[in-house]
Amino acid sequence: MKTCKSFAARDGKGKGARTEAARDTLDSLLRGNADKAYQFAYKLAGNEDEAEELVQQASCQVLRNWEHYDPLQSFQSWYLTMLKRLFLDIRRSLSYRGTVPLSVKVDKKEGRELAEVLADGEPGPLEQLERSELADAARQSLEALDEEQKAVLTLCDIEGMSYEDAGEKLGIPTGTVRSRLSRARAALRLRWLRRLT
Repeated sequence: MKTCKSFAARDGKGKGARTEAARDTLDSLLRGNADKAYQFAYKLAGNEDEAEELVQQASCQVLRNWEHYDPLQSFQSWYLTMLKRLFLDIRRSLSYRGTVPLSVKVDKKEGRELAEVLADGEPGPLEQLERSELADAARQSLEALDEEQKAVLTLCDIEGMSYEDAGEKLGIPTGTVRSRLSRARAALRLRWLRRLT
């Protein structure tokens, strides 16, 4: 949480002099509007942490700009206007930087926020897309192999059969399984490298 400089009593000379009474008045105004400010900030931000941060920053702005406050104006309006402008400035700077707050709802059905989705260890949408694209590329590379290579690669590397079991299933000797598997892996590797470049 940010801290701000409290306004200190000045020496009493010239414009901007602050007395104990002025400090008490400001403190009273801030405390008296704290609930309203928090409710407003929560409606703007949509979560507790951002709302608290907004109220803190707006309070700091009130302290820094107290000399500009017109007592004929409603303090609450002045304070909430500062809070709203601060919120808009923050949002603008975030959108400029291309960031997304962790409080954004990404799962409409379950109402989960981005922070929860990232923390649950499941792959996010981008990672799922990348995995899907890689799986498609691997599938296409495998399909491009000749039937003998595809069969031995599928049995040994995908289904996890031993060389002996694969040879028995294909009706070929174990040595042939090994040599076909070696050639199939080399061909698949070559196709895969071509896809990546």
